[in-house]
Amino acid sequence: MKVVVVTNTDDHVIRMIDGSTSPLTEISLLSRRVLEFRDPADYITRVVISCDGARNIRNAELPRCSNLCGKITHVATNDIYNPGIRPYIRRTKNLFGQFTCVYSKYANFHTGAAMSSTLFRGGNRTADIKRAIEHIFVECYVERIIVHNCVFTGNLGVPVSRNNSAVQKSIQEELQCRAEIIVPICDENMFAISCLLKSFKTPLLEVGSGDSEVSSVRVNICRTGVLNIFIAIPGGIDARSHLDETLVPLAHRIFSAIARVV
Repeated sequence: MKVVVVTNTDDHVIRMIDGSTSPLTEISLLSRRVLEFRDPADYITRVVISCDGARNIRNAELPRCSNLCGKITHVATNDIYNPGIRPYIRRTKNLFGQFTCVYSKYANFHTGAAMSSTLFRGGNRTADIKRAIEHIFVECYVERIIVHNCVFTGNLGVPVSRNNSAVQKSIQEELQCRAEIIVPICDENMFAISCLLKSFKTPLLEVGSGDSEVSSVRVNICRTGVLNIFIAIPGGIDARSHLDETLVPLAHRIFSAIARVV
């Protein structure tokens, strides 16, 4: 059974009830929760109940790092690779030019023809990425390693309606920032909500000398409750061994702000 609670601001909060508990009890608890974290002036206008079958909604999962993207700057040389890695080097060509690539379980590495820099992506732990770099590249030719984008993936554990302005407001209050909807709401869009967070009143991350601050965060919420958080650091930040763990509290704050109102 599908239950939709609608407020006077036309916010929709959805739950799938499987019948294991009293529907009236579930609806009562949901109605109280809907109003708990909203404006005191808000009220419920109606509750819509339908016989839609239970969808495959997974249990709630806190966000975890799923992708780290960054750049390695190399000291000028003609060969940056350790000899033992040569059998694993692949050459590719696309619209951006020619690259030598090494694919590993820790991350994928793409080096430009000039061998002045390497882009990496697909990793989820900075410690593992640095371990792979030690195996692939000659140490003295690695000048700097930075991360410029970090993705966190989680699951809210409930369906999410595209009609829920409280999500945007809750994130803004939690992070003291501006949240802008960046993808139009339409039936063809896989996201219920997609917004860009910027203009933070306080820095989101303590950074060292020469590092850049977090400039923006993109939040994508699917209708099934899947949550993706893209943390952008355009200038890059030093790939410390536990950078992914350092960003976890920020991802959890965003998760909590959303979970309160969906």
